[in-house]
Amino acid sequence: MRFTILTTASLASLAAAAPAQQLEERQGGCNVGFVFARGSTEPSPIGFLVGPGLQSALKRLIPSMITFPVGYAASIATNVSMDRTDAASVAEGAKAFNKAAGCKVIIAGGYSQGAAVMHNVIGLKKTALSDEIKSKIAGVALFGDTRNKQDGGHIPNFPNEKARVWCNASDGVCGGGLNVNAGHLSYSASQTGEAAKWLDERIKAMGVELESISAVVDTSVQVALDAIIASA
Repeated sequence: MRFTILTTASLASLAAAAPAQQLEERQGGCNVGFVFARGSTEPSPIGFLVGPGLQSALKRLIPSMITFPVGYAASIATNVSMDRTDAASVAEGAKAFNKAAGCKVIIAGGYSQGAAVMHNVIGLKKTALSDEIKSKIAGVALFGDTRNKQDGGHIPNFPNEKARVWCNASDGVCGGGLNVNAGHLSYSASQTGEAAKWLDERIKAMGVELESISAVVDTSVQVALDAIIASA
């Protein structure tokens, strides 16, 4: 996305200076795993336009949730392909889901190209995830979805009720093009809050009995987010 090259340059360099280490594969005791893919050129681990707001809203509802960022390149070059991402990005998405496989329930989200990563990992590339992992996915929240029109507002080969797209009426990428405009950059706290509540409801709809686990701090994610916030 052209728009983020300048606006995130300093943030990206800061994240590189104090990188978040990869989250280790989870052991037993993980209730809910949250897999998130950031948008093109956003800083790792979960960007700054949608990811942090959605993660924070989810943490308030599910304190024991563990975040598994998709460690893909999020480059502009892969964003313009037919799939709106590439095989390497899909592989990184699958890796994040596999790390979350030890959790009782998995929820997921993606913004912009990150939404396309979710379309591909969960639905379009049928062999990317095992049926066992797919069965654990309670819900997927997508923002500024670059595959919204192509896939009819759904993730192919995945239950419609388990995926929901948030697209501003003025978002220039949701209609099938790649017009990165103000509408694509203006997802609000109320929208990420709504998505968090919906994901929480999807978890409850799964009927899985969760363990009583105290709040968990996503240390490697928080380190990067704290650095970004401090620089603002």
